[in-house]
Amino acid sequence: NGFAGWTESLALWCMSPAVAFAALSKDCHSIVLSSGTLSPLDSFASELGVTFTVKLEANHVIDTARQVWVGTVSQAAAPSRAPLNSSYSKADLFPFQDGMGESLVRYGETIEGGILVFFPSYKLLDKMVTRWRATGLWKRLSQIKQLFIEPRLGNESNQKSNQSKGRSGGGRGKEKDVNALDSVLAQYTEAVKGNGLNMPSGGIFFAVFRGKVSEGLDFADENARAVILIGIPYPNKADLQLRLKEKWNDFLHARDSSRMAGFQWYRQ
Repeated sequence: NGFAGWTESLALWCMSPAVAFAALSKDCHSIVLSSGTLSPLDSFASELGVTFTVKLEANHVIDTARQVWVGTVSQAAAPSRAPLNSSYSKADLFPFQDGMGESLVRYGETIEGGILVFFPSYKLLDKMVTRWRATGLWKRLSQIKQLFIEPRLGNESNQKSNQSKGRSGGGRGKEKDVNALDSVLAQYTEAVKGNGLNMPSGGIFFAVFRGKVSEGLDFADENARAVILIGIPYPNKADLQLRLKEKWNDFLHARDSSRMAGFQWYRQ
C-alpha cells in the first residue's frame, strides 16, 4: 500500500528436495535413480537426505584420451591476445569481446563442420553479436561459416545471421516457438552438410546455457565438431531464493556436518 506500481506476493518455497523424496523412499522397497547429470553423487544424496547403498559411475562411451579434447582457453588468438575473462565485471569490456570474436574466427577457419557456442545469458549473447557487427567481426565470421542464433521464447529471432540483419519470424504460443527452433535447426543442419549455393560450408550455432538448444537435443558427428562455452552460468548470487537456500543449508550443516553448507551447495 502506498507504492504505486508495486505488487506484493507471498511465496512458499521448499528449500529441501528431501521433503518430496521422503514420501517416495518411505513406501518403496527399492529405487533406481539414473541420469547423466547426477554427479557428484555425495551432494545429490545429501540434498535428498538419503544414503545410496549402491553407486555406479560408468565410464564414458568414448575414449576421452584419444577422441576429445577438453580444456580452458585463457587468452585470445592473435592479433588480440586479450585475456578471455568472462566474469561479470569483465564481460562488458571491448578487449574481451573482440578477443573472443577473433578466437572464433580462428576456430572457424580450423574446425570443419558445425560449432556450437554457448553463452551464460541472452543478454551477453546480444552484447557480443552487437559488438561484432559494429567491428566487422560478424562479417568475417559469416564468410567462414553460416551463422545461426537460438530463437527466444515469445520473441523468436530465428535469424540466419550470416545476413547483415537476421530474418525475423515466429509468433505467439508454444507451437510457434517449437516451429521457430525447428526451422533454425534444419537450416543449421543443411549448412553443416554444405547444401547452400554460394554459401560457406559449415555453421556456427550461438545459444545459451539452460536454453532449448543446450537441453535434450542431439548434435551428432559433424553437427558438433566443437563446443565452445563462454563463461559459466552461475545462478545470480543476489537472487532471494538462492540466498535463502544457502542460509537453509548453513542451518542444516551447523546441526549435521555431513550436510552441505550453503557455499558448497552453490558451487555444485
